[in-house]
Amino acid sequence: MDIVFDLETAPIKFGEYMVRDDETGEMKDIGALNPITGRIIALGWMSCEAQHIFFDVDEKKILERFWFSISEAAKESKTFLRFVGFNIKKFDLHFLLVRTLHHNVRIAGFNSRLVIDLREALTFGQTYMKKGTLQDYAKLIGVDGKYHDLKASDMPALWKAGKYEDVVSYLKRDIEITQELYFRCKDTGIITDIR
Repeated sequence: MDIVFDLETAPIKFGEYMVRDDETGEMKDIGALNPITGRIIALGWMSCEAQHIFFDVDEKKILERFWFSISEAAKESKTFLRFVGFNIKKFDLHFLLVRTLHHNVRIAGFNSRLVIDLREALTFGQTYMKKGTLQDYAKLIGVDGKYHDLKASDMPALWKAGKYEDVVSYLKRDIEITQELYFRCKDTGIITDIR
């Protein structure tokens, strides 16, 4: 069974890992980009029409609920699940597994060999120096874009400000866009069901 997966992150300590942006010259917080200095603030997956979103101020509860749902879905399908996402090999899965390790949460229904990274598939495995965000690909295939034109980099500030509904809505929309892109990749033969 294929599941489309995504997560949102924020720094554990805001303002502790600041760097100067080369383009704008402004200082920006990069704590959310590393699972050692960041944490998961929202996590979700979708299979066809069923969407499962996990949100809590307690990261361990998010992870426990997520992995329980994955375990139940794997039992129901009687197999490991194939995780599908955009840039999940370089970011999302690494972040998920390190934060799971930190909280000592047991995983189930996951096999690291059953992963489809749409960004990797669309760049033929050569993601370095390749352009194209999820939003770019959504526009390319004619799918409506992001929730309120927000970006992933906006999520930490929204979470810190207590705008949890916006974080959850943004995550839901990203999962829907990713699923549309996945279906298009399957329809065009870019991705096949051969494992």
